[in-house]
Amino acid sequence: MRVALVGAPGTDACTLGRLLASRLGAQHVSVRRLIDLEVTHQTALGVELASQLAARPGALLPMRLVAPLLDQLWGGSRPPTSFVLSGYPRDAQQWRHLRRHTDVSQVIHLRSDADLLRTSAPLRCSCPACSARLYPDELVLRDGRVLPAVLECCGSAREPIPPRTDAAAIFEARLAAYEATTRPWLDSQRESGLVQEMFADVRWPQLFPILERLVGLAPNASATASISDSGAGASLRSSATHSSDHPS
Repeated sequence: MRVALVGAPGTDACTLGRLLASRLGAQHVSVRRLIDLEVTHQTALGVELASQLAARPGALLPMRLVAPLLDQLWGGSRPPTSFVLSGYPRDAQQWRHLRRHTDVSQVIHLRSDADLLRTSAPLRCSCPACSARLYPDELVLRDGRVLPAVLECCGSAREPIPPRTDAAAIFEARLAAYEATTRPWLDSQRESGLVQEMFADVRWPQLFPILERLVGLAPNASATASISDSGAGASLRSSATHSSDHPS
C-alpha cells in the first residue's frame, strides 16, 4: 500500500503516518524528518535548507531543495515500495515530482478548523529523536526530567524540544501556505477520486481508528486498547478509494 497523508499544520500527519505505517508493515516517510536530518548533519543541502527555513519560517520550501530529498530516497539501493508518506505532497509540482518516482494509491487530506488548531498547535514540544510533536499534557515528569509519554513517540530518553518563542507566527505562516496552495490543490483533485478527506477535529487517539477504516483496515483492538473511545467528534468524508490511473 502507498498512502500519502497531507493536511493543515497541527493535524498530526506525522503521528498518524507513523502509526499507520506500523500497522501496515510499511515504511514511514516523513519529509519533515528528512529535512531535520539534513539540517542536523549540516550537509550542503542541509545548510541551504536551514538558510531557507530561517529566512522564510513556515513557508513552503522551494522545489529545488525538496526534490533532492525524494531523489535520494527513491534513488537509493532500497527505495520504499510500501509506504506511508507524511506531509507530502503539498502542491501540484511536488505531486508531479513524486509521481516520477512512484505511484500513490491514496492521498488522505486531514482537514480541521483553523481556530481549533490555533489553540493547541503552537504550544507543542517536539521529540529530538523522531520529531514527533507532543502536547504539554502528553509529557510526564520522570526521574527529574520531562519526557514524552505518548504512544506514537519513539521512547527517547531525551528531553523534548520546547516550542519556539515565535511558534505562533510560524504556525500562521504554515497555515497561510496551506490555505493558499495545499488546500486548493487537494480540493481540485477530489473529483478525480485521488483525494479522500478526513476531518481531524480531535487528537490522534480518536482519529487513528477512523484512519484505519479509511484505508480498509479493521481497527486493531490491541493496538488501540489505551485509546479513548470518545471519538464522536471526528467525522469522515471520502470519495472513491482511488482513481483508475492510480492503482493500489
